[in-house]
Amino acid sequence: LVGSEMCIRDRGQVVPDINLFVDTILEIVYENGNGRDMIFSSFHPDICILLSLKQPSIPILFLTESGTSKMADIRASSLQQGIRFAKNWNLLGIVSAAAPIVECPRLVNVVKSSGLVCVTYGVQNNDPKNARLEMDAGVDAVIVDSVLAVRKGLTKET
Repeated sequence: LVGSEMCIRDRGQVVPDINLFVDTILEIVYENGNGRDMIFSSFHPDICILLSLKQPSIPILFLTESGTSKMADIRASSLQQGIRFAKNWNLLGIVSAAAPIVECPRLVNVVKSSGLVCVTYGVQNNDPKNARLEMDAGVDAVIVDSVLAVRKGLTKET
């Protein structure tokens, strides 16, 4: 398979052409966005770079597991590396796994002092107590599975 959609590298391994991938996403977004507010996010550092280079108007967040799993790409290997990467490429911020932030809420200050937005994701965010802890630490947003259940839990606490 050699064509505009795929390219062959190293011993016949087929990998997607991420340049075409990003161009296709941008084309669809621009055709169908209809002025809606949007944010791009990706775990793939090169996708974030291409989005940053190809368009200036839609903010980009780098998704990172923040050291909770071993990663081959150094840019995704830790919260510190994720912050450095996002800052170097003028991204809006990072979306971190919730676990490190729940364990050490001061990490939010590390992200924010770098001028980045700090968002978290993960099953720990489904516990309103964790969401409250993160919000009190300064997290800009928490991604949850059930917005209504977490919201209800948060309003009970206040």
